[in-house]
Amino acid sequence: MSGARGAPAPATLKVSMVYRHGYRAVGTVLISGPNVIAKGERLAEMVWHRVGTDFADRRTDFIGFNACWGGAAAAEPEPNEIVFSIAVADGDRSKLQHFAKHLLGFALQGPPGLGVFGGRPEVQEAFGFWPALVPRELVTAAVSVVGDGHQHTSEVPMRLPAAGRPAQTVEPAATPAEGAPSRSTRVQRARLGTIAYARSGDKGDHANIGVAARSPEAYAFLREVLSGQRVRAFFRDLVGGRVVRYELPNLLAFNFLLHNALGGGGTLSLRVDHQGKTLAQGLLTMELDVPDDVLVSVGA
Repeated sequence: MSGARGAPAPATLKVSMVYRHGYRAVGTVLISGPNVIAKGERLAEMVWHRVGTDFADRRTDFIGFNACWGGAAAAEPEPNEIVFSIAVADGDRSKLQHFAKHLLGFALQGPPGLGVFGGRPEVQEAFGFWPALVPRELVTAAVSVVGDGHQHTSEVPMRLPAAGRPAQTVEPAATPAEGAPSRSTRVQRARLGTIAYARSGDKGDHANIGVAARSPEAYAFLREVLSGQRVRAFFRDLVGGRVVRYELPNLLAFNFLLHNALGGGGTLSLRVDHQGKTLAQGLLTMELDVPDDVLVSVGA
């Protein structure tokens, strides 16, 4: 490893706070074909008609069809069966108890081919996540070591040394791949996964998608075409805020931060993928017009 450099400690520390935020309940049933999607849509209409729609948040998903990526999912043949997921959230626990009590009644009243396997939905307390920054001089810390019947405690100084300065965020200058051949004018339609890897996860209500190019030529190409705006358009019905792209040229990679993309995140979200773990796999299905020389550079 070489080229690493440090920076002064920041004047603030990150604190992750959890707070009570009402209640949530999720119910699941099995629906089998034929016409499984139409059956799921009809079941949703029946449930909302029975229990009402006056909830702080509510949603239905067809797991096995398009529950994770929304409109970004490619059109596929209708599956033989789906897991029908229906979820509600509200500050009034009695509303959710009413929902939970009535859902199982649709086992004999709903569309044919419906099977109950999840049991009665459980009303659970929901907790929100709030990350924030606090001045480090307001924080006290200590380390205790217990052994031989004795406890030794040492305070950890949190104040910055006199010469310390807040660390500044340094945006690395992105540079095209060194020695990359001139761009071919011939292109082929290919998925992003042909020329890159990706992995994703959550940061509260925000999601991170890391994209690593499979070659320097692929990195230079993706730097031109894979913008934050393009990623946001791809996940248009999932992302409520902006998408910011951060460049890591020394890793031939990018980090995309999707703001307000997880429906509240953590235990607040009613989505099937409330931690954004599937988003990277969805992004890898994006189709691009890739020059031939870039495809050759990754062995495609």
